[in-house]
Amino acid sequence: VLGCARPQALPGEDLPEASAEACVRWLPPRQTGTLQVDKLTEVSGMAASRRLPGVLWMHNDSGHKPLLWAIDDRGQAIASFRLKHQPHRDWEDLAIGPCTSRRLPDRRSCLYVADTGDNTRSRVMAAILRWPEPETLGAPAQVAGSPHALRTRVDEEDVEVFGFRYPLGAEDVEALAVLPDTRVVLVAKQTDGRPEVYRVTLQAGVPSTAEALGQLDVRQPDARTGHAVEVTAADLTSDGRWLLVRTYARTVVFDLHDALAATPEQAAVALANARGVVLQSAGEGATEAVAWDPAGGYWQIAEGFGANLWRVACAR
Repeated sequence: VLGCARPQALPGEDLPEASAEACVRWLPPRQTGTLQVDKLTEVSGMAASRRLPGVLWMHNDSGHKPLLWAIDDRGQAIASFRLKHQPHRDWEDLAIGPCTSRRLPDRRSCLYVADTGDNTRSRVMAAILRWPEPETLGAPAQVAGSPHALRTRVDEEDVEVFGFRYPLGAEDVEALAVLPDTRVVLVAKQTDGRPEVYRVTLQAGVPSTAEALGQLDVRQPDARTGHAVEVTAADLTSDGRWLLVRTYARTVVFDLHDALAATPEQAAVALANARGVVLQSAGEGATEAVAWDPAGGYWQIAEGFGANLWRVACAR
């Protein structure tokens, strides 16, 4: 149910994402590599680069240093970036999307990190971090064949932090996606299989209140509840239409058209009527990271040192 064309990037351009033509048959999950990064042992967020073909961005769950890793499709570390002076309470998901601000007027590709984890549901404020996706990772000769990734720091003047609150009290959220207009979509982690979906307009210097858009039914097709249906990750195609959702049990895609950008009332109706399609996935362990591939298909990786990196492609 998702496009899997393989567009090519022109020199100096971001890699365009696969179009939303129907994919009716998916190939079996294919292991492309094994993650062998001793400091990346609890992957909680992943995004496929739109600037650097073949690069996957990843970060750990809470309890680790504020590092973002660039990983190749074999699971090898290319580079790590440290955000030394930014919020780092509980990073839970990672996404790539456009961005615009006084410092970033050209709407280029940016990385978004959701500092939204809240197992005790006690946080008054959550936060989204955003900064430009690097255009280069250094000379390949510096890292090729080396067990040590190139290490650098993010220019922290380029990092924007957006605080926000939920309209009806604290939520535990592990799933983040970005709309084409730079608003972010968050899917709560709930055990009833009908998580609340929120949308946040990022406002510099002023905390905002998330909009409640309605509930998404991830119980399909067997109406299960409990730990298995807790949402641990999400991603949107660049047109904002296809929402990829990962629970502890499976990967589901929803064709939402423009519902996530509509009014809350319209979104609530669309979400209530949305029926997800379960996609093929490796089904390994505690999986908290999925990402659409700009070249078509999607990526998945579970937690743990030595986790396998999986890609699921559309059959053509």
